[in-house]
Amino acid sequence: MNIGPGFVEPERDPLIRDIVDNSGIFKQPFNPAGRAFFRLADIEKLHDLVKAAKNYPSTVVDLLNSQKPKEILQKWLHDSTTLESYHAQHGAYGLDDIATTRALCKIRDLSACTVTKADITNGPHLDANTIQTAHILPPVVSRYHAEHDFWNYLRRFFTDARVDRWYRATRDTDTLSTSNLITLSRVAHAYWRDCRFALRPLPMERRDSDTLRAEFSWLPCGNSEPRSITGKQLGWGLFNYRNGDVVRTGDVVEFWSTCVWSKGVELPCWDILEMRWYLSMMSAMCDDKGDVGDVKKEEGDGKKEEDGKNDDETETESESEGEDWQFIGVDDWYY
Repeated sequence: MNIGPGFVEPERDPLIRDIVDNSGIFKQPFNPAGRAFFRLADIEKLHDLVKAAKNYPSTVVDLLNSQKPKEILQKWLHDSTTLESYHAQHGAYGLDDIATTRALCKIRDLSACTVTKADITNGPHLDANTIQTAHILPPVVSRYHAEHDFWNYLRRFFTDARVDRWYRATRDTDTLSTSNLITLSRVAHAYWRDCRFALRPLPMERRDSDTLRAEFSWLPCGNSEPRSITGKQLGWGLFNYRNGDVVRTGDVVEFWSTCVWSKGVELPCWDILEMRWYLSMMSAMCDDKGDVGDVKKEEGDGKKEEDGKNDDETETESESEGEDWQFIGVDDWYY
């Protein structure tokens, strides 16, 4: 399976085959979330899992069939708590501060969708409510940060260096700040929320650079669906308002803090954006419904829908009842 940029190392599939064959994991009930972590693990950690599968196969089976992957995705990606509701419960942020931060994010991104370049000048059907701010990670993840078993689980699949970067970034970054926000159109925001696409941060020459570049990628809908270049195969799509082109996998988006009016406004945090990239890939690989609710049309269809929600408040799909695990064949663990 072509699961995305950065995961096409020639040694990856043989290592996964060794783990599956030696652990006998294919004989167990199938856990989609566990397989997603398994497929996206760092190569160094796959070598460790090969050794563990040979010497302690039951440990690897327990690791991959744990409920922890599903719990991680729910807390760190799909928590729908908004800053307003969190403020109402805990008084953590002032409502004026929240509004100011959202305004600064839009100023940094030139009041246009980062992906589609849509802004209120692009068409008569677009208005200020069409351009929204979206969190990279949920604004309340700080309440989960002290859960050491979460970070320990990640270390089974990702190198200490990578996990340490994520840990420091999520500890030190104020979820209210612009480093945890990007600007998106209403429809792009819905796709972002439902992990229909992700932004992979590209290497920076310096971490204090005033420009951040990220690669856009449509994500697979469930583990068996092919990746789509334009999103059309998956039943959705976006287009660039400035040049009229369809938004494609591989397109590069940029964030700047160089304009006079955005000086001092923080760029999206590189490490948080990378963490979101991995979590979004995992979530997309677990989803076999291909459903993003009623929002499947780009704003360019000329229709304006009223949602009556706050800037970053969007609907969440209800949790399915029970487990949808199943017994599968050995090859299903590979693809």
